[in-house]
Amino acid sequence: MQAIVEDAHAEVVRRIAGSVGVDPTSPAQRLALRGWVGFLEGACLDWLTTKDLGREDLVELLASSLRAVIRVSGPDAAQGAADRDVRDRRRRAKRDRRQSPRPIRP
Repeated sequence: MQAIVEDAHAEVVRRIAGSVGVDPTSPAQRLALRGWVGFLEGACLDWLTTKDLGREDLVELLASSLRAVIRVSGPDAAQGAADRDVRDRRRRAKRDRRQSPRPIRP
């Protein structure tokens, strides 16, 4: 049973990757799409149970989240993450300097 589910997930990832031009051999993009497929399944199962969101809103939520996953897992994802990390560290350091008490000069 697990093998059937895994094969189905892999096929969904291949189809999505092919339709949106994502490289399924890229580890970051493959992992991102696999994670999105889990989100897709969970969102659809929840929606089928509750239907507390309109169908069009669900589709837009899924499409928006897929676009975001593709954007952050793109070919430059690792460099982008490193750049964001450096930017975040600089911002924290700057904020910490502003918040630290200034020495009293004689």
